[in-house]
Amino acid sequence: MKTRHIAASALLLALTFSGCYIHNTEKYYARAVERAPYDAVIVPGFPFDGHRWDTLVKARVFWAYQLYQRGMARHLIFSGGAVYSPYKEGRVMALYALRLGLPDSAVLVEEHAEHSSENLYFGWKLAQASGYRKVAVATDKYQAKLLKVIARRLERKVGCQVDIIPMTDGWASDVAMWDPEIDPSSAHVDDFVSILERETFWERLREARGKQFDWDREVEELRALRIPVGGALGRRSDEGRQEGP
Repeated sequence: MKTRHIAASALLLALTFSGCYIHNTEKYYARAVERAPYDAVIVPGFPFDGHRWDTLVKARVFWAYQLYQRGMARHLIFSGGAVYSPYKEGRVMALYALRLGLPDSAVLVEEHAEHSSENLYFGWKLAQASGYRKVAVATDKYQAKLLKVIARRLERKVGCQVDIIPMTDGWASDVAMWDPEIDPSSAHVDDFVSILERETFWERLREARGKQFDWDREVEELRALRIPVGGALGRRSDEGRQEGP
């Protein structure tokens, strides 16, 4: 019951500030088909209770796996740390995806994101550091609405370009979804402290909307990783280096 309450809280926070959902999912999918294949597609996580995956994360993993099978994604980045439960969400999703048949060579795991904004940004950063330039994010149409706003903000800041691929209406009707068994012990965090104890509601809201990043530090890290920096901060940094001391 407690885990369900925590999961519901996480979902409510996302939906409350997502502006409802994306209606024209087919349009987004058609655009993604034209731009595919993507070097990497990010899959945002959701709390895991230690026993079985939630219906929402199950749909996200199957949707992303469908994109891989259709040749639209060369790699899948499963993103999410231990946020509301003591299991790293990205690792749990990867374990399920491997059981579905996704090859290990197509799997990347990002284990630090605690908010949708971080799923997107940290996933993009991991992709870039791995040499994967063309990136998208695959999720449900509710979270996709929030990520669309965040993606635009990140692109303006540092040139973070991530396409949105929301689940299309009726996509699951042709998919035989099942529940594979996994051993989640590798995803467990022993010294776990819930984000509900570490952050206030307003702090979580601020971070869900991508307001937590120290962009000067981020630009330095991106350059250290040899990741091209675009957007307003990239231009400002270039101008500063040209002017010199």
